[in-house]
Amino acid sequence: MRFSIFVFIGIIAAYAQNTPVMFRADTPNGKTGDAISVSGRNLQKELVAKILLTDGERDFPIEIIEQTSATLKFKLPDKVPAGRMAFMVLT
Repeated sequence: MRFSIFVFIGIIAAYAQNTPVMFRADTPNGKTGDAISVSGRNLQKELVAKILLTDGERDFPIEIIEQTSATLKFKLPDKVPAGRMAFMVLT
């Protein structure tokens, strides 16, 4: 039993090492056309296929301008309405 728990934890830890994580945005507010930078880890193209803004009901694709393993810079699209949004990362 003990061995299977350690194997399970090892598999989870190995998978989590490659999970994209966003820590913070350079600005908490933005308007249409603004460029926003987000810092984090594992944000490179091989791990992040697409980023969306979501309000829980609707999803809005974001145009990525620059992308490295530690930062993403994107432009807010015209279609996004005002209000509180969350990031959704497609891997």
